[in-house]
Amino acid sequence: MSLRAKVVASVAALSLLTLGGAFTGAYLDARRGARGALVAPPSSPGAGDSAGRARSRLADEDARLRRALALVTGAALLWTLLVAAWLTRRLTREHPAISSAVTRAAAGDLSARVLPVSQGAELDPLGRDVNALLARHDRLVTSQQVFVAASASELLTPLRDLYEALVVARRDDLAAAARLEALDRAFADAQSLTWLAEDLLTLGRVGRVGEGSLDVLSLRDVCLSALDLVRGYARARGVALGVDGDGSVRGRAADLRRMVEHLLDNAVRHSPPGAPVRVILREHRDAVVLRVKDQGEGVAEADRARVFDAFYQGAALRDDPNAGPGLGLAIVREIARAHGGDAAVEEPDPARRGATIAVTLPKA
Repeated sequence: MSLRAKVVASVAALSLLTLGGAFTGAYLDARRGARGALVAPPSSPGAGDSAGRARSRLADEDARLRRALALVTGAALLWTLLVAAWLTRRLTREHPAISSAVTRAAAGDLSARVLPVSQGAELDPLGRDVNALLARHDRLVTSQQVFVAASASELLTPLRDLYEALVVARRDDLAAAARLEALDRAFADAQSLTWLAEDLLTLGRVGRVGEGSLDVLSLRDVCLSALDLVRGYARARGVALGVDGDGSVRGRAADLRRMVEHLLDNAVRHSPPGAPVRVILREHRDAVVLRVKDQGEGVAEADRARVFDAFYQGAALRDDPNAGPGLGLAIVREIARAHGGDAAVEEPDPARRGATIAVTLPKA
């Protein structure tokens, strides 16, 4: 029997006891009325004795009924107290275990969980919800630790290169041309550090509640602005850029421009020389879909679920010295989600090469 059924049964029993008490009181009132009828003036010499005996019997029955009513009332009160104590103990017996698990998790024990609850259907959801909360806390802290470690690793390489270039540049016996070359390397490493720091700050900043105001924007204008920022890199690789379509969205222009910039940078990086990269904007029901199509090698099926994870690089890029740190698509997804949308890799078209990254945003 579930806890709810037991409570219902207990309430029903208490109700029956209460009704019994009420019926007993009604019975007593009826007997008092009968007793009043028996005390009428006597009409014969022997009637007085008979009436006296009747009153005596009624008085005895009244006393017995009063004692029975007192016993019933006491039993009902005792039963109520016992049921209340039992319910209180049953409803709170898991609270120390839940409190202990939460305290352990707050102290850093990410494996803390509430033991399986088997105290009835009413308490099982509480145990599951607390365990779900602790599991999410575990995932968030673990991902934060991975993010910090990966960030430190990505920062370490350009910092080391910058330090080595500056050590070479300050040598007294170094020729002017060699010194200039070392300073150029130091400048390039400093620029890489700046871009990486900006990406890390963007990734940590987007999505904060109340940050900035949302404006109605032409997504085509945002894409053209981002295209201007990437045009030099695309021209150096011989990649042509183009934008087709339009759509109005509500958002922060700087964040959306950075999102498109990362999409274009990723597409140009993976496109062969001379291949076009197209940005296609289409309105679909209550959304605007932004697609960036390239003609590169595409995204392997095993990598599609993880390409938006920070610092993730597919097997084909792990040995590529020109590959970025793996933050671009992570920033794309976070900015899209901060604007009420999302990003995904679309299924490849068997008739064409390349990958298509689609970002869906609510229509203004």
